Amino acid sequence: MTSLTETDIGPSEAANPAPGDITRRDLIIAALCGLVFVMFAVAEFWNYWGKDFSAYYYAGKFFHAGELSEIYAGPPKIIGPEMPESWRAAVRADGFESAQTFPFLYLPWMAWAMVPVAANVAPLTAMNVALILNIGLSMLSVVLSWRLFAATTRISLGLWSCLSLGVLMLSAIPIVALSLGQIQILVVALVLLAFERYRASMVVLAGVLLAAATMIKITPAAFAIIFLWDRNWRALGTFVAATLLFLAGSVLVAGWELHRIQFERMTQLGAQLNITNVGVSLEAFLFQVVDVFRDTALPDPGVEVSVPRPGWLDLTVKGVFVAGLGVIWAATRRLPIDQRLPEQLFALAILLPLCAPLGWMHYYLLAAYFLPALFARRHAINYSLYFGILAMTTAWLAYWTISIGGTLMTHVVVYVPVFAALLVRVLTHGTAARD
Repeated sequence: MTSLTETDIGPSEAANPAPGDITRRDLIIAALCGLVFVMFAVAEFWNYWGKDFSAYYYAGKFFHAGELSEIYAGPPKIIGPEMPESWRAAVRADGFESAQTFPFLYLPWMAWAMVPVAANVAPLTAMNVALILNIGLSMLSVVLSWRLFAATTRISLGLWSCLSLGVLMLSAIPIVALSLGQIQILVVALVLLAFERYRASMVVLAGVLLAAATMIKITPAAFAIIFLWDRNWRALGTFVAATLLFLAGSVLVAGWELHRIQFERMTQLGAQLNITNVGVSLEAFLFQVVDVFRDTALPDPGVEVSVPRPGWLDLTVKGVFVAGLGVIWAATRRLPIDQRLPEQLFALAILLPLCAPLGWMHYYLLAAYFLPALFARRHAINYSLYFGILAMTTAWLAYWTISIGGTLMTHVVVYVPVFAALLVRVLTHGTAARD
């Protein structure tokens, strides 16, 4: 019997052992790590122009001004460094001559929600507030990640905090997210909170929280497959109902026309292959490798390439994704309840961005929060993976691989195999634990 029900996951000690005890020393170490991270993030990104946050901000400004047609204005290929003249003028009007914004591609309700901010708060002030919120959400995510893994790894909060501090301050994954003012930080925190509450038998709240994350970015919807694997129909039903309710609310506050435009833009984006200097996706890797063997690769692709998505590539990546889901289920379904959930989350946190159409570096943020679990498993391979991945994704090395140039985008060729190896290790560990 592998279903996860409220009787399976409940408050009883046998079915749901409490996460590791928190000692006074753990609290002191965690607090010190948090303080160091706050000092680092503020020193690096205070008064820093967050390009992704600026998209939310100016979408709210256009919504407030009634210029709804400008909200989804963007480059001809949807993704790109080009700014529409209306957006450039809005940025200049706020006193930022050379600042850049990225296209707004989110659901219209987010533009509506940003109206009070855009109408009353200066851009840099809003970005500084967002930075403080993102710092707090990052620290919350560290604690939630520990809670999900503590029952099986038995690693202390103090050690987990130290290992997480290394990730937060050295890895390009969280650093890129913070520098952009990325809402992905909130999305990941919601996903973690959803499954931390799911583990605590609060399945309705878990479904609502996952739906909230899905209404910001669509990718978290894939995590609902855990509810399906566990045959927890209450959690799955709540997720579906809450998502539909949130979507209806978005249409109510922003109107159907904006949703239609957003859907058209996303459809257009889905029809093309985007390889960028901050993207790490399987499709980009396969496309470039095949291009090299065909001798059709560009001499220097620069920072971004957008081409029609080949049919073979689309089918291959989707096939890998479906096969990956099957392997995750097979490798974890017989694990004890407290081990099954974090193992599945860890594996999905790698598989999803690998097979995503864009696979931005910050899409691996959830996997980055889980990296300390490797160190906790007391195996030379896991130690090597933790320190190896941390070293290879350090911000300076990531920026160096991006700047190399040449026929291939080096960071794609390097990082896709690295993340694939991490996925294999997570899955083989689960299989070994099952047997």
